[in-house]
Amino acid sequence: MTQAAAATAGLVAPTVAWPVQISREQALSWVDRKLSGARDIRAELYHSPMLGVVFESRRGVEPVERVHVIVDLVGGRAYAAEPWNRVAFEPLGTAGQSATIAAPARTLTDEQGEAAARRLVQSILLRTRRLGGPGRVQRVGPLLCFGKPNWWITGSNRGRQMEIIMDAVTGKHYALSA
Repeated sequence: MTQAAAATAGLVAPTVAWPVQISREQALSWVDRKLSGARDIRAELYHSPMLGVVFESRRGVEPVERVHVIVDLVGGRAYAAEPWNRVAFEPLGTAGQSATIAAPARTLTDEQGEAAARRLVQSILLRTRRLGGPGRVQRVGPLLCFGKPNWWITGSNRGRQMEIIMDAVTGKHYALSA
C-alpha cells in the first residue's frame, strides 16, 4: 500500500519519532568493522510506523501491573517494551529526524494495532500467572503513533549487492543480503 492509499484509508502517518541513538557515522563504522570488503556503502534513514500502547492489569486485590507494548503497524507484530515515558519524542522532519527515504506505509489501523497489543499482553499475563486468568486488562492513556528510526544500508560486499536494516535506536541489524 502506498502512503497516499494509506492516508486515504485513514491510516495516518506518525508525526513524531523516537530519537535516533545510532548515528549514520556509527552505522557506517559498524559495517566497516564487520564487512571489511564492503564498498560504496550508503546509509539512509527512514521511520517505520509503530504504535505504543500501555495496559494495566488487575486481578482481585493484587497490585496493578503496567505493561507497555509496541506494535509494528506495517507487519502487525507486537513486542513487550520498556516504559517510554522518559523518551523525548521529536517531531518528524526536525534536524535529527529528517528521513532520506520514504517510510513503509502502515497497513494496520489503530484499532488493529491495539488488538494485537492486547493479545500479546493477555498471552504474557497467562504465562506469568499460572493459576487463573490474566484478570482485567484495560488500556491506559492515549495510543502513541510514532516513527521508529532505521538505517537502510546498501553497497556491495565481495562483488555482491548488500542490504542491511539497522535499528537506529538499539543497533540491532537484519541482513537482507550481505
